[in-house]
Amino acid sequence: MKISIPSRRSPFKKLIALITLFCFLLQNTALAMPAGLDRPSSGLSLPPIQIPAGWGSVRASSERRDGPLVIHLEDAHGDYAAQKNIGRIIRHLRDVYGVRLVLAEGAHVRLEPGVFRPFSDRALNLKTADALMRRGEFTGAEKFLLEAEGDPVRRMEAYGIEDPELYRRDFELFVGILGAAEDSAGFAGRMQSRIESAATRVLSPELRAFWREWQKFEATHSGPLRFIGTLRAAARRSLGLDLEDPAQQKRYPSLLRVLKLGELEKKLRPRKIADERKALLRFLDGKIEKRLWRRLRALDVSGLKDSGANPRFLFEKIAEQAGAKGLDFRRYPHYAEFAAYAIFQAEIESQELFLEIRELSDRLFEALAKTEEERGLIALGKDLALVKKLLSLELSRDELQEAAARRQELAPGRLKERLAALEPGLLPDSELAADPLTLRFEEAFEFYRLAEAREKSFADKAAALLHEKKAGRCVLITGGYHTEGLGTLLKERGIAHTIVTPRVGAPEKSHALYLEAMLGKSHIVKGLRLVPERERVRLLGSPVVGRDAALDR
Repeated sequence: MKISIPSRRSPFKKLIALITLFCFLLQNTALAMPAGLDRPSSGLSLPPIQIPAGWGSVRASSERRDGPLVIHLEDAHGDYAAQKNIGRIIRHLRDVYGVRLVLAEGAHVRLEPGVFRPFSDRALNLKTADALMRRGEFTGAEKFLLEAEGDPVRRMEAYGIEDPELYRRDFELFVGILGAAEDSAGFAGRMQSRIESAATRVLSPELRAFWREWQKFEATHSGPLRFIGTLRAAARRSLGLDLEDPAQQKRYPSLLRVLKLGELEKKLRPRKIADERKALLRFLDGKIEKRLWRRLRALDVSGLKDSGANPRFLFEKIAEQAGAKGLDFRRYPHYAEFAAYAIFQAEIESQELFLEIRELSDRLFEALAKTEEERGLIALGKDLALVKKLLSLELSRDELQEAAARRQELAPGRLKERLAALEPGLLPDSELAADPLTLRFEEAFEFYRLAEAREKSFADKAAALLHEKKAGRCVLITGGYHTEGLGTLLKERGIAHTIVTPRVGAPEKSHALYLEAMLGKSHIVKGLRLVPERERVRLLGSPVVGRDAALDR
């Protein structure tokens, strides 16, 4: 993880960037078609694979030291910065760890980068690939393979790991469901408008105010700092609970860390930290292992050389080796505050943070909703939010389990019936008839079933290729939704599993680009092949608008 000293002129700038990454991770774990900041296991002092923290973060999900290892690289679909980092990470794994095998979802045969040659000039092909990557139409792995194609010494083998029939059916559902997004949004918008109308009559002012803030956050998961502030105030007022009290460490560790980060950032003094860092490094030189000294030196403003491991373990090792040699962190008070900041930052788990937000929100709704009408309307509104995610194919695995368990109660027609029971006359009889979204609702569940079924093919083919190629390690690239399922399946096959999350740029923009590419709304590569090369060079100077996704599979 990149550790940065925040500017005094903008004390929350880095914290906001960190929370933005949380939003991406949450979105990325929901996407199950191809195109977190978790603590390493306490049983490992350092992860077996390390990468420069400027490119991403590493966490170990298995402690096996022998046998094959799958390095699961979570794809950030459509994000240019993340795709560049994915390419860098693959190159690093090849050069440092000797990894020669790349596996990817979205294909089922050997991947041949030579297929992508719109120009006779290799440099122009790479420039085109980079431009397409900016539009979500090319991946970092594909560009890396294209770059390495001409180097027989460093070239890597790459294979698709899909079951072609499962992927075909899942992709057709993906296109059909998201192709009907306008209908889904129309249904959700009409329901939301009527729920809001009922809320003005049914909900108390305090409950309505919290409900509106919750809806803003739930709609996009943007502005989490603001909503965490809302939670803090509401919890103190309605539950008598102080989130900043260390006593909440057990129940709300991630929320407490986010709030603590905000406090720490206000206290950080970059110039004093830099001075004390130099003094500390001088003192420790020769008193601790060189590798630890180098890692401490990497915790600077850029942070580009840090391993991405939790700095808590680094500082613990330094204290263990230098404590008897005169080390006293009290001599470096500003750097000690920075160290605390770095540790808190590294130990915030994105998934756990959002689970805590959800759990505390539920407690507040329970405390604020005093009447049956209030409870019924809040439950309906929360269920509508869940159905919106289902119809957008943005559910996490936990949310999918909840939706599947309550499938009948969440059906679009049933939601309308529940609203009509709460507010008679609010819905015209014509809208209570069978809802055309019922088919898409059922297809969404089938989409997720197939997405999870594809994971067995991923694990089986990964195991077979590791054996066939006599490879000790491989890179496996899929969307984050598959992480949990793959971890279980690989463990069953006796394969160790390390997860790498790339650093991202603009999650909101990348999601739109990803959907545009997957829904086939652009055809730049196909167009490039249909015109003379001189004209293609001219076109490349213009804004790139996409490509036919089928051409690189």
